[in-house]
Formats: sequence, structure tokens, C-alpha cells
Amino acid sequence: MFDLGPEKIMMILAAVCIFLGPKELPVAARKIGAATRQLRSWQDTLRTEVSSVLAIDPEPSSRDEPAAGTEPESASAVGVHTPVPELGDSFI
Repeated sequence: MFDLGPEKIMMILAAVCIFLGPKELPVAARKIGAATRQLRSWQDTLRTEVSSVLAIDPEPSSRDEPAAGTEPESASAVGVHTPVPELGDSFI
């Protein structure tokens, strides 16, 4: 996508140094550092929340077996809808 080699990066940094000057360069570097830390913090928070939502059930066998009396005999065929006991038919 972007072909940024070491030469182009050095040219960009040199232009930024000339444009900002010695007084504004440390201030800009601090602002960029703070923004980077904030973005990483948001990324870590999002990663933690997504992994907690998508956590795997510790007992997968309980999910595979239907509860007693919840699945009618005719619903065992492929393609027949079986309502989830917790949600009922109102979800669908």
C-alpha cells in the first residue's frame, strides 16, 4: 500500500523537524505519545471485552445435549426449527 523506505521516513522526519522547530517538536512528540498510549489502552479494553463475550463454555457437552422434554420427536429431522428454551419463539 505505502512504499515507505528508510529514506522516505528520514525525509518526512527532517521536514517535520524543520516545520515545527526546536520548541514545538517536544510538545508534538508528547501529544503523539499520549495519543498512541490512549489508542493502545482502548485496544486492550476492546480486546478484553470481546474475549470475555466470546469466552468458550467450560462444559460444551451440556450445550450439545438438549434438556429433557425440550425437543419434540418431529424436530429431530434436518431443517426443522427448534426454539431455544431461554429465548422462546419471540426471538425468531
